[in-house]
Amino acid sequence: MAMVTETVEGTRPRLALVDGFGLIFRAYHALPPTMATKSGEQTNAIYGIAPMLLDVIRLHHPEYIAVALEGGRTFRHESFEGYKANRAEAPDDLVQQIGRVKELIQTLNIPIFQQPGYEADDVIGSLSRSCAASGMDVTIVTGDSDLLHKGLEELGGYLASLS
Repeated sequence: MAMVTETVEGTRPRLALVDGFGLIFRAYHALPPTMATKSGEQTNAIYGIAPMLLDVIRLHHPEYIAVALEGGRTFRHESFEGYKANRAEAPDDLVQQIGRVKELIQTLNIPIFQQPGYEADDVIGSLSRSCAASGMDVTIVTGDSDLLHKGLEELGGYLASLS
């Protein structure tokens, strides 16, 4: 995990676990698709997620921060034929921005956790329980209110938005 600030003596270290695609989708839909570079590369998701990540650091002062991303098709897709069958595919103009979003996250020196066969929710659940058990205060940062109700109620939650 990326070290953001120093821990105050006598307090538990704080970890912010960010649901990457939850924030990416929120940023993409919050800003107009007309945001683009001179060469025409659409940037609304990229531009939108940057202040969200910086707000997490500014408002929550975590000592550690990490972003979880989807790892592609999951074991659930293999087990349940209709898993997410009613969910629309991500728009092409959003998918085209994912590489740049990852570059931004890496530029901010924030590690990305992405496990093939698992969703970001799975990664966040595993990391949050493990880190909490080792003595950290964990805050889950997401744009998906459902994630905050998946058996992780004892951990802190923060529903991110563009302000």
